[in-house]
Amino acid sequence: IISSAISTADAYLIIPRPLKLGRLALSATGTIAKSAPPIVGVTSTASAITLTLPNVSQIHRWITIKDESGGAATNNITVQRGGTALIDGATSVAINTNYGYVTLYSNGTNWSIVARG
Repeated sequence: IISSAISTADAYLIIPRPLKLGRLALSATGTIAKSAPPIVGVTSTASAITLTLPNVSQIHRWITIKDESGGAATNNITVQRGGTALIDGATSVAINTNYGYVTLYSNGTNWSIVARG
């Protein structure tokens, strides 16, 4: 059993049981469903791929999109907004390094990039 506590002056996060993160494997252009797990692995970059994010109506939603094929430097993975939400003020973000990734967080209105590599 994993039990963690992360605290700030205002909040605590307690995880009293194992944290299970699902993974969705995608190999073609498409839309990431609102019910999709928080990890999206792009398994083929034989051609450029565009993934559309779900609408940001879910506050506190996290999603990581990862180039698992190792070809994003040649055939970029474009992550574009769903609806009118912005991604750090832009309409899209590109993963353009081999084995690169982007982790996004939704505040209920827009997406923010919290990690990128």
